[in-house]
Order: sequence, then C-alpha cells, then structure tokens
Amino acid sequence: FDQGGAYQLVLWEAPAEPGSEPSPSPFHFEARVDAPLVTDDAVYRFFDPVLQVERLTANVALRDQLLAERPDLRYDGAVFVGDDQPRDGWVPVFELLDQRTGRLYYTADPLERDALVAGSPALVDQGAVFHVPGTAGENTESVYRMENIDSGAWFFTSNVNERLYLLLQGDWADEGIAFNAWVPPPVVPAADPLPPGMEASRPDADLGASEPVVADALLKG
Repeated sequence: FDQGGAYQLVLWEAPAEPGSEPSPSPFHFEARVDAPLVTDDAVYRFFDPVLQVERLTANVALRDQLLAERPDLRYDGAVFVGDDQPRDGWVPVFELLDQRTGRLYYTADPLERDALVAGSPALVDQGAVFHVPGTAGENTESVYRMENIDSGAWFFTSNVNERLYLLLQGDWADEGIAFNAWVPPPVVPAADPLPPGMEASRPDADLGASEPVVADALLKG
C-alpha cells in the first residue's frame, strides 16, 4: 500500500502448450499495484462582509458546516483548484488566524508565515489548509493577493475582473502573485471504436480547453 495505491494479488492458471507435458504447478502468481488515486479539489471561498474577512477551504465537510451554521457569510463558491492532500512538486498554503480581529491570512511561503507569527503574538498558525503547484506551468493560473489599505485585510483571487474591481475602489493594493492554482487539463473523450479498415466519416470534435470555475461575485462595501 503506497499513497492511495493498493496491491492486488492475481492467481491464474496457465494453459498448457499443445504437445507439452503437464506442469506440476499450473498456477502462476502475479502482483499488480494500482496507480495512486489523485483527485483535484475545488477551493471554496467565504466572505464576511462585516469584518471584511475571507476564508478559503478545500474541505467539503467544513464548507457544508459553514453553509449550515454561518448564514452571515457570503458564499462565493469554488474560486480555483488545488488539492486537500500533498502532491509531489506542490506546496502547502498555510492559514493564520488573528485572534484579536478574527481575520484570516494565507501564505504559501513558510518564511513569511514564520515572520508573521513572530511579529504578532495574536497570530496563530492553523497549519496547511490546501496544496497548490509549487511553480507556474502550462496547467496553472496565478492567484493574486490584494490588501486593504485601511484594515490590512487580505483578499485572494484568480479572477481578473475581481482584481480590477478592487483596484478601482481605491482602497485595495495589489501585492502580486501569492501562489499558483491548478488548472486541470481538458478531458479528451474516447473515440468511437470503428471496424478495422474503416475511416471516420465525421470530423474530429472541437476539444478546446475548458475554463476554470471561478466565482464572479465582487466585493461590496
């Protein structure tokens, strides 16, 4: 057993070759290892319009709990994609809680996390809440960090329209790319099986890349 994979022991009987002597042990053993199961997870966003606090989670159970118990929070849905479990080449995104204000801060930089906690006794490191690609690539998108000039609150978005909207308000500063989100590659449907010697009589389907799911709700007040 390794990272979600499972060992499978297969027992089968080998057919005897024509004209050969029967084998004293006609059974053969074969061990197979399934590939680790890797699943993408949406990162969901909640926003407290009173405290101007954003909360991010890839935990579906926590999302459902907040939906049931916190009707005061605005639910923005899935805003980008990560994974709730570690992956090779991916990095954790840490959540920091300010116990005085209730604000939450997120960073994928462990040095920044340590500096923030060391600089403010009220900040508590709540650990990694999801994981994202460690470097930008073909299947990533940038997640930007915006800071409220008046309150110091942070807001994260991969949505260009949200980012522009906040900048136009005049009280938000663009702090650049905070981390990279995953953009799942498009799923290519399997071709219809055709009899040998026959060519497809229809053109190939348009397999354009799909758009990532991004909330279009904008901050207000």
